[in-house]
Amino acid sequence: MKTGWYLLIIAIILAAGLNCSHYDVESTGLVRVSERVYAVVAEGPSALQGLGANSGFIVGDDAILVIDSRYTPDLAKELLQSIKAVSDLPVRFVVNTHYHPDHTWGNSVFAESGAIVISTPATRDAIEKYTPVYLEFYREQKPEVYDQLRGVKMHLPDSLVLKRTFIDLGGVSVEIYHPGPAHTAGDLIVYVESEKVVFTGGITSNHYHANMGDQGADFHGWMTVLDDLGKRGPRHVIPGQGKICGKDIFAKQKKYLNDFIGAGKTAIREEKALSQLAATVIPGTEDYLQENMIPFNMQAIYRKYMISTVDPDFRFDPGDDIIVREGGGNAARGRIQWVMQSEDGYSELEVSWKPVNRTEVIIEDIYDDLSRHLGENPDHHMSILGSKEIMIGNTEAVAAFGTWGYKIGTVVAAGGIWTWSMMIEGNILYSVKLSTNTESDHEKEKMNMEILEKAVSTFHFIR
Repeated sequence: MKTGWYLLIIAIILAAGLNCSHYDVESTGLVRVSERVYAVVAEGPSALQGLGANSGFIVGDDAILVIDSRYTPDLAKELLQSIKAVSDLPVRFVVNTHYHPDHTWGNSVFAESGAIVISTPATRDAIEKYTPVYLEFYREQKPEVYDQLRGVKMHLPDSLVLKRTFIDLGGVSVEIYHPGPAHTAGDLIVYVESEKVVFTGGITSNHYHANMGDQGADFHGWMTVLDDLGKRGPRHVIPGQGKICGKDIFAKQKKYLNDFIGAGKTAIREEKALSQLAATVIPGTEDYLQENMIPFNMQAIYRKYMISTVDPDFRFDPGDDIIVREGGGNAARGRIQWVMQSEDGYSELEVSWKPVNRTEVIIEDIYDDLSRHLGENPDHHMSILGSKEIMIGNTEAVAAFGTWGYKIGTVVAAGGIWTWSMMIEGNILYSVKLSTNTESDHEKEKMNMEILEKAVSTFHFIR
């Protein structure tokens, strides 16, 4: 009996020793996760370290499949060298789990070596759309990072996954599937059932702040995907960022999302400006890396939950290009600001509302509000050019219009044009403020103001 227990304990110790030494999942750099699977875990969040983005590869008997090609060509070449140190088999496939640059800008290095790059259609479209935009941003705003990106060549994926596919690398089958929009509109998950290993891309982050700010993100879908992954029970999870972890990461990631959403909704109800939320700390995330994600995450929550949280008495169709930026309050008193940003300039549409005890609005009411606004914002300059009427839903509402700019000392910097209107519905006074900024391109100013006025003409009251 004693001998049996002794042998069992020895077996457990040996098994634990093999798991920790042979497959060191606590490490950064090149990590052997299982017999067939390797991860390259970023050492940190800097640009030189690839913004914390992980990658990896699966070694079959015949070929190798890479997951995410890293942030720069140099980092992609380092990944390729790591692969060659393990096996001399050809890299036949590269999977882009989503379109973000830190996961895809090394594509060209592998394509030049003969690899087929795989993604969803949404990821392919986003790489094509945003790569020039991101590169221009880095060139203008972060030249020290742009120096590392000069060799980036946009390579679009060659093969598209609509729902699910399997690739046989020889001796190991790799499942690649699109779970629906989650972290982005085009996420792919790479699962190796025989090894119980999953690569999640940005759907999970381990001790990094998740990026919730993508336009294609679907928070409800994201949480459903996390639940489904938990049910599959992988032994090892390679997150988009952070060290390799177990399946408990799915519950932690879901809590992270719910905690941020809850904090954002509370801030909306308390009418907090986004600028007040940049240093938001969610309990349990104090030591998370990439704090710069916090304001973007909060902005995403404002964008997605502002209307449902405030629940104002009106709705309207602003169009796909006009999105919620900030605001807050409730149905009785509040404010919502929408913005439109394009190559044709920047525009804002703001609606505020509060109870009143009167039944009509005159132009002097707008002038009084304008004076109060200028008193509260001394760096603004606004000239009144005249008055008119605009349609707010089915109502012809009185409005003032003019030009605006920012004061820099005694000098007024370039701004744009504005329209300010008011109307009363029931016992609620609505103020509608429209403004554009096109750096003195008057034709674009007029065009953008027409877009804003058309948007407010679709107002309808629901209670």
